[in-house]
Amino acid sequence: MTGAKIIPIAPNIDGIEILHRNGDVMYYENQSRDAQYEVRFMVDTSEESSVVITDPAYFSSDTVWSPGDRVIIFRKVDGYYLANDSALISGAISFPPGSVGVRIIDNTHSQLIAYEGAGTIGGPTITPTPEPTTIPPTPTPTPVQNCLNCGLGEGFPSHLPHKSGERSPSGSRMIHHRSPIPVHGHSETADRHKENLSSTPFQQAEHTRFP
Repeated sequence: MTGAKIIPIAPNIDGIEILHRNGDVMYYENQSRDAQYEVRFMVDTSEESSVVITDPAYFSSDTVWSPGDRVIIFRKVDGYYLANDSALISGAISFPPGSVGVRIIDNTHSQLIAYEGAGTIGGPTITPTPEPTTIPPTPTPTPVQNCLNCGLGEGFPSHLPHKSGERSPSGSRMIHHRSPIPVHGHSETADRHKENLSSTPFQQAEHTRFP
């Protein structure tokens, strides 16, 4: 029989429009002494339930609600009002935020004709907070030894040049590429020194037997 929806009636201010789809012709409340059917509107919000005030200042000369007619419920500082012409609305303020519904009542017979949930009205616009972007940490590379038989802490690459005889950050002695290369604990220089000792007269004298 009826339908309700939220409509804008002024910048940042909404009202509720109610359409009489079909059924009996009804007079607006307190607009006729001999009304066979008198209609009353009530507004249900998150804060309160209120009877809508019917002030003649917000009605045109037509005070009958007939099929096809639309009325608007708007809010003022002292309550909710009914108008059948949007051009007559003045002093409107915002509805309290939250869900809102309208009860349509046959006031002559005290019967509920319809209940219309208009939807959610009022309240500030909420802007969603963007989710933070997480950047995964860069993994630290694992150092690799460059030799198979080197001791603990030796054989790792060094970023700084070293002179022969200096110690690397790991504590091992650095060997210059021109130095004799140790082979199983010996060097070519040590072997030559040993040969020279065995060929000296002194060494030969040790092996001479006297009568």
